[in-house]
Amino acid sequence: MVESEPVTELDARFSSPGASPTPWEEARGRLEAAEVYWLMTVRPDGRPHATPLLAVWLDGAMHFSTGPSEVKARNLAHNRRCALVTGGDALGEGLDLVVEGETRRVTDDAALRRLAGAWVAKYGEGWRFEVRDGAFHHEGGEALVFEVVSPKVLGFRRGEVFSQTRWRFEPPEPEDWEGRLAGAWASIDQHDEASFLALIEGLAAEQPADSPRAAFERASAFDSTGHSDLAVPLYRQALAGGLDGGRRRRAVVQLASSLRNLGHADESVALLTAELHAGTDELDDAVRTVLALALTDVGREREAVSIAVGALARHLPRYQRSMAHYARLLLEEDAI
Repeated sequence: MVESEPVTELDARFSSPGASPTPWEEARGRLEAAEVYWLMTVRPDGRPHATPLLAVWLDGAMHFSTGPSEVKARNLAHNRRCALVTGGDALGEGLDLVVEGETRRVTDDAALRRLAGAWVAKYGEGWRFEVRDGAFHHEGGEALVFEVVSPKVLGFRRGEVFSQTRWRFEPPEPEDWEGRLAGAWASIDQHDEASFLALIEGLAAEQPADSPRAAFERASAFDSTGHSDLAVPLYRQALAGGLDGGRRRRAVVQLASSLRNLGHADESVALLTAELHAGTDELDDAVRTVLALALTDVGREREAVSIAVGALARHLPRYQRSMAHYARLLLEEDAI
């Protein structure tokens, strides 16, 4: 992959007279070589969270991993914005670097295998991961992997000459097929049913005949136009074909919703109950919402309310602990 070159700018307001901007090659080298970084994320209630971690530079971006139940993973499920910082603590020398941006979960197994190799190359055999199911795995459990998509990096040099350098990056160009697909979905309200289905079918036809991505997009198009009966077998085909990345979880949620619409709420409940324990990402609340609807359909209303309240509690600016407690009590009282 060819790395893009940033625009380099010196901020004279925070630099010594006559200072020069730090070259990007030096900054990138420091980002690659640093061993410890600090990650800053934002809790759902707006409070900041900071934690040290390991990270690697690959294909023009920083990458880090975290367990799905850790605070930073839960924060990123609600707000993908973050800052990754490295540098030193000496006043008289050093270069501090701040990578600002948004996280993007890496779930493609081929990309994860390359990243796993980068972890071992940098940190040694103690940091060897197995790759499967869109995540790292080791004796400590599952680790989600994130890329920091950064439009801006800041560098703060200390020493006889102080300087602040900003490196600005152009947003990456989307893959042609994915970009055209995103454009097609964005235009759904501009098409009648037949023309929209034809548009998605044309894009799907560009993929190999057994492509799980193509099956998923066809299913989604049928779902969005009210044809759950046609969508369900295509969702099943996509999942059986090894659909991975963010599309896999979307397929499970959408399949479960379609099954519910077709009167198969029991299967919907089974699918989504299993999905609750399949990791965490920005679709967590979607899983819980559809599960709550399906539970209502099968007569398990107290469980449905418990799940819905539990999902909502995390977004409240106050009363989070109380509402989470009340959600648990609903299930405990139901078991009496």
